[in-house]
Amino acid sequence: MSVPAADPTIADTNPERIEVICYTENIMNTYLHALHYAKKRWDCFADVKSLDLPFLIKSIREALSSAKSTGIKLRFVTEITEGNISQCKEVVTIGEIRHLEGVKGNFAVSDTEYIAISCAAIAASSTTTRNSTESQPTTTATAVPHAVYSNVKEDVQQQQYVFEILWNKAIPAEQKIREIEEGVIPVRTRLLENRDEIINEIRCLNNNASKLSICSAFGGMQMAYNYLFDSYTKVVEKHRAGKGDGMRWIVNMDNKDSLDLVKTFLNEGIHVRHLKNMPPMNFGISNKEMAVTIEKMEGGNMSQSFLISSEPLYINHFNSLFDELWKNGIDAEDRIKDIEEGVDTDIEVVPNAATAREIYLNLVSHANEEILLIFPTTKAFIRQEKIGIIIALREASKKRNVKVRILMPHADSLSEDKMQDLIQSRDK
Repeated sequence: MSVPAADPTIADTNPERIEVICYTENIMNTYLHALHYAKKRWDCFADVKSLDLPFLIKSIREALSSAKSTGIKLRFVTEITEGNISQCKEVVTIGEIRHLEGVKGNFAVSDTEYIAISCAAIAASSTTTRNSTESQPTTTATAVPHAVYSNVKEDVQQQQYVFEILWNKAIPAEQKIREIEEGVIPVRTRLLENRDEIINEIRCLNNNASKLSICSAFGGMQMAYNYLFDSYTKVVEKHRAGKGDGMRWIVNMDNKDSLDLVKTFLNEGIHVRHLKNMPPMNFGISNKEMAVTIEKMEGGNMSQSFLISSEPLYINHFNSLFDELWKNGIDAEDRIKDIEEGVDTDIEVVPNAATAREIYLNLVSHANEEILLIFPTTKAFIRQEKIGIIIALREASKKRNVKVRILMPHADSLSEDKMQDLIQSRDK
């Protein structure tokens, strides 16, 4: 489309006015007039569909280039998507551009003038421009194209203020383009308090994950099954295809009521472990993001709030926390077997050798009256010295007068010597 350039003979001393301008050619002429008389700034707020129009219309494109050459600062705010990256890169050649999520509407403001263009006008301009090679350009907009123009000082200042707010809230185009082209997730932390928004965000987190680790109360597992289960199976499918590390879940399994649901998760290929002492929060971490809530989600109810973040410090912290809890957990299949066989739920299985040793030494070191030990072999007795138990027994017997009794097979010469040494330390 070719629109006549603004008439340079039009003075910029027009009396203040606000007017509605109808029809595409009149709107473009007014737009060019405002751009021609800009002194220091030309700020444009444009949605995805209208950003490229100034560059498709020759007279506006030339006016923008001319404005740049005279030192006028050109700034654009739009929503950058995969579909308009090429246009955004073109804008960068003449001015600054920033990305703002969910941009709606179109306006431009200079030092002294302001014009807001309706969607109908954009549609009309777009259709006419793209059909400019035909003998009779057509317009598909059903409403009359129109725009609101003002050179009233207070209106212009107001729109300048609005643009500055939007500009400061937007992020640099280079950052957004890199995120799209390289698949980089922007670093952001937000608190979600809307149920639908929470579900959508967590589902998005799961769908983008190649690795997922979750620690939750049983209510959290119920909630996940009710609202998000299909997104978890996708993580498992990626793992089976060799494209990820799969999924792990830590949960407290304290009665038979929890078994059926846990079995469902296990059958889908999700690794589950039981933890007796759960942390005071529910959280999940992927390779890119994390989500956390302090609510228990009892009965599978959705949490009223979730904190979601892609901040690497948070992700690393919660990954380390999860790994530590995972080490102390009990395999879900073993826990299910214990519950089904009626094993006392107060019995805690310690699968980690270092933790077991620490508990063992602590029991011996804090005994006040009597210590009873059973060893299946003499070698098992000898091994106690290596982990510090013999020394702890000596101190318990000598310093605290604790009675120590040991039951074991007949001792060989080596273990007999150590046993005598222990007896003598008691009698000293």
